[in-house]
Amino acid sequence: MNRFIILFYQIIHHIDEGYDPQVLTQIFEMKMLSVLGLYPTMDRCAICGQPEGRFDFSAYTNGIVCHRCFERDKYRLHLTEKSVKLLRLFYIFQLDRLGNIDVKQETKDEIQRAIDTYYEQYSGLYLKSKKFLNNMKNWDDVLKDRPKKEDGD
Repeated sequence: MNRFIILFYQIIHHIDEGYDPQVLTQIFEMKMLSVLGLYPTMDRCAICGQPEGRFDFSAYTNGIVCHRCFERDKYRLHLTEKSVKLLRLFYIFQLDRLGNIDVKQETKDEIQRAIDTYYEQYSGLYLKSKKFLNNMKNWDDVLKDRPKKEDGD
């Protein structure tokens, strides 16, 4: 549980620092998988084990699927190469190494679709906190409108 609290604190801190709340939420959701006992195969094809190639994501096979196995998983999500790379990165990424985040909205939407599909189909869970996580996307506008802290306040 301590790991969860530290992760949550890091996410909130980075949002407060002005980082993209939607991307941070997606990182949080990918990191929470292991806390829930879910371990998608993100470093190689979940079917054949090949670590290289063009990949899609599949909740059905519990991870990424390479182009050699596309025909073996009709339920896979067709994702752009960039979305798959970011999804993989979000799963293994250490937040203390966070740098500049610049992700197009279409890519964020595609990543969110993969994460939501995994949570809904593979885990069978609908987290009560999902509504809270979905609302974190709106924090960006709220935080932008917040007055800047003055020195001495």
